[in-house]
Amino acid sequence: MSIREKEAWNRLVGDFRNPQSEIWKQTLLSDPDASDVEQLVEACLDGSPDEQRAAVVLLLMLSERRDQLLDEGVRARWISWLGDTVRRDYPSTLVSLPSFQAWREHDKAAAEAFLVKELPLDRARDDMGAKYVVAQLASFAAFGSEQALERLEALDGLPEDATEARRRALRELKPPTSEEVEILAESWKRTRSSDDLFRLYDRYIMRLTEGKGTIDELVKLLGPTTERRGDRVW
Repeated sequence: MSIREKEAWNRLVGDFRNPQSEIWKQTLLSDPDASDVEQLVEACLDGSPDEQRAAVVLLLMLSERRDQLLDEGVRARWISWLGDTVRRDYPSTLVSLPSFQAWREHDKAAAEAFLVKELPLDRARDDMGAKYVVAQLASFAAFGSEQALERLEALDGLPEDATEARRRALRELKPPTSEEVEILAESWKRTRSSDDLFRLYDRYIMRLTEGKGTIDELVKLLGPTTERRGDRVW
């Protein structure tokens, strides 16, 4: 019996959001062989949108095991389909969302180029699409892509939730200003709360590279210590 003939497949395709869907996915992927993986690729190429969505998600879950089982020719056809699907639909359809993630796994450079240069921004005007675009641009920017950061900065006219997500992402990606550090430090010294200390650590201290910022400077920033032994403070 092929994977597309199994009861778990029919249930997953018919009701992807069902709480039981994780069980169906694990059942289908319990012991896949090359034929199963090829069947999932075929579902991407010729299936209904619901079948395509289920197949892409299952292939993503297989990860390295998928690549070991995929014939090179079948793999090339799948990657080509992923790129075509993303370029045509991302992020407007449910099939295109996991397709982008899979395409990024296989061809990161092409996925990034599409996101920062080719993606029509009118597709990022609804809540769902905009939030996915913001998240992916922020992810590329976090790994050092200046182009992704520039595109993220240039996005405007987004829905409210996506605008807030963009604001948070840019705040996290960019180093804090000296004024922001001072405000965070003063809040910590005033409250001595773990929340304020975490905010200061997350926004500033953890970003310090080796050789930047001495222990004396940090002590001055954080306030009087409970105890100090050389370069270790409490």
